[in-house]
Amino acid sequence: TRGLDCMRPSYCRWALGAVVYEMLHPGTPAFPAESPSELFTRIRNGRHSPFAPSVDPRAARLVDALLDVRPLERLTASDALAHPWLAAFSVATSGLVEQRVPPKPQVQQSMQQSLL
Repeated sequence: TRGLDCMRPSYCRWALGAVVYEMLHPGTPAFPAESPSELFTRIRNGRHSPFAPSVDPRAARLVDALLDVRPLERLTASDALAHPWLAAFSVATSGLVEQRVPPKPQVQQSMQQSLL
């Protein structure tokens, strides 16, 4: 059953954070390392590469929220879809997402503060 642990939704959201990081930084791994043990240490400690200055700060906050080392604190899929950076894209509001679940209150408050 250990292999099934990697299919938990919080792990998938972490993986999404790593993929989005790498999409924002083509050719740069989110967690560069010289060895597997260094890679696992960086991942466990949440030490991803710094964001490039050209990365939208809202995108950086989304990635950081998805890469949170505390699985229960990571954004839910609904919270990620409601994040200001993703919400700015028309896909999230064009009807392709038929039902939008409101984010948790603490996430909503954090998102509102990040817009200030």
